[in-house]
Amino acid sequence: MLHSIRSRIAIPYAVLILLIVTALILYLSHLVRTTYIQQLENRLTKEAELLAETLPLEALEDGPGETLDALAGRYSQIIEGRVTIIASDGTVLGESHEDRTQMENHLYRPEVQGALARGQGSSVRFSRTLGYDMMYVAVPVSEDGRVVGFARLALSLQAVEATVAQLRWAILGAGLLAAAVAVGLAIILAERTARPIRALTTVAQRMAKGESGVRLFPTSRD
Repeated sequence: MLHSIRSRIAIPYAVLILLIVTALILYLSHLVRTTYIQQLENRLTKEAELLAETLPLEALEDGPGETLDALAGRYSQIIEGRVTIIASDGTVLGESHEDRTQMENHLYRPEVQGALARGQGSSVRFSRTLGYDMMYVAVPVSEDGRVVGFARLALSLQAVEATVAQLRWAILGAGLLAAAVAVGLAIILAERTARPIRALTTVAQRMAKGESGVRLFPTSRD
């Protein structure tokens, strides 16, 4: 009987806490990831705008070349990310991490289309080459009110994913600890609940056998 009472009290407590912990993990993971990505996008946007303002327009007009590759490489070291300089028709003019001569036209990349339509575009995509998600941000390079190219920056989301993973483990650990404490308290409660029930059962059995002098409740000493 005691085992049954313990189970009936402890199991619902444990299940409830685990459900709450699961909900917290899902909610906070999404919230933290979204917040980090938004902050990263804001940072990359400012840095891309700075690059767009400092790009030599004559180099853009000259087309693809080592000048823009070198510029992309230097700026890449500053932001610790990838830098791509793109012509208005989508041709890659300068690239910090890959061979631009082997790269396809970038005009229809989501972040470039966003920059063309709204003045800033961003996209999160999985990199098959690197094996993890990347955040891409692009802004237009303008001259006399017309778009002559695009500055695109990209950073890995590995740090974001690592932070979210740490948060998940922390919540899970705290949840399991809370569940263990709750189950322990539930067992203590079950023991206290079962004690008078056992006493009543014993008294009832003795009364059923016809024993005399058996009291259902102990006599008060007051």
